[in-house]
This record gives sequence, C-alpha cells and structure tokens, in this order.
Amino acid sequence: MKPRVPCVLKSNLVLIIDFKKPILNSSIKFNTLTNDSMKSSSKLLLREIIELYFGGSEEELTIERNWYGKPFLTDRENAWFNLSHSGSVMALVLSRTGEVGVDIEFRTIHKDYAKIAHRFFHCEEVSALNLLPPQRAQRQSHMLWCLKEAYIKAIGKGLTQPLNSFRFNIGRHHVDLYEPQQNSISQCWQCQYHELSQDYGLAVCVPSGNPIDFFCLNTNKQFIPKNKY
Repeated sequence: MKPRVPCVLKSNLVLIIDFKKPILNSSIKFNTLTNDSMKSSSKLLLREIIELYFGGSEEELTIERNWYGKPFLTDRENAWFNLSHSGSVMALVLSRTGEVGVDIEFRTIHKDYAKIAHRFFHCEEVSALNLLPPQRAQRQSHMLWCLKEAYIKAIGKGLTQPLNSFRFNIGRHHVDLYEPQQNSISQCWQCQYHELSQDYGLAVCVPSGNPIDFFCLNTNKQFIPKNKY
C-alpha cells in the first residue's frame, strides 16, 4: 500500500513518521528495528512520497548529493526535499518553491548547555540565554540548535557555515533569522520550531511567503494533519 496524499497540499509539506508505530504491509517491526532497517524503510517511503508529491515514477527518480552532502533531485523541476532522523522518528520536508531544511532532535537536557552555547552560538544568542532561568535556557538552547541545523541544511552548506555566523531571535509566537553579516531580519527564509512530544523537537526552514502543512503518516499510510494524530 502506497502513501495516500491529501487532495490539496500547499507549497511546503512536513511529514513526520514514527517507526515505533507499525505501518501496514511493512516487514519492519519495532522489536527488530535497527538503524540499518529504519534507513532502508525510510528510503523506500521517501521514494514513494516524492513520486506522489512531485509526480513522475520511482524508476525515474534520481537522488544525488551536492559538494557538501545535501541530497537533491536531478529529474524533477521545482522539487526540493530534506530529511532528518532521530531515534525511531523521521521528519521529511517537501517543497515546490525552493531549498528547504529540517532537523528533528531528541530533547536531551544538557547540563553543560552554557558551554555548548559559548562554543557554537552567536554572542547575542548567548546573551539572551544568560538572561533566562536555567530550565528555560536549556529548552531555548535545544530550540536554537534545531533551528541552526535546519538553516544550514536549507542553504546546503553543512557545517562549513559556522553556527555562530548567524543568529535567531526566538519570540513567543515567532522566530526571526538574522543571516550572516546581516543586521536585519531575513526576508528570504521562514523558520519554525515545534515540540512534537515530550521527547522530540523539530525545526524547519523554508522559503518565505509560503504556508507549511504538517502531517503524520498513520498505520494505513494516510497523511493525517498533525493536530489530529
């Protein structure tokens, strides 16, 4: 059974797949799940979903990597994707408007978050963290890490783009990105952070001005809006 895509999708789609939840007609079982088997299963699902979202056939689908290791499609026009794994969960973002990046992370609490921030974050991000109570600072440090990973994946440069060369300002209902050597909020990208559960957080970076739809894949390979999953 192939995934069933909603009739109407907007410009950007984020799909969340939890391999702990059995997928019908799949030979992957959680009690035998390994990193290799999950990667194999996710590759198959990726090809099926790309075929449905962008059109064409799986047989014609060719995925290559740029100089920095970012995967891209060579045989589709106006088709971009990115994916991230953490534990048993995979996040996939698809777009018809431009380059995209996504990062999903297990919400580990690092007691040495301050050292990590001083080493990797922009000085203004560090200053903002220092003003917060420890518990909130730990949470915001995790948010910043996810957002930074999503951004460098979107621009396709990986860690050759230093994490402290750009910064985020996290508000109550918004996230502002200041790109390298820029003193104003980026007009090119929109970045969002979402807490998927008590265990996982997700950040996504897509071209500005385009809506983002969030879905989960259920046991029947149906796309379910995330707030209904």
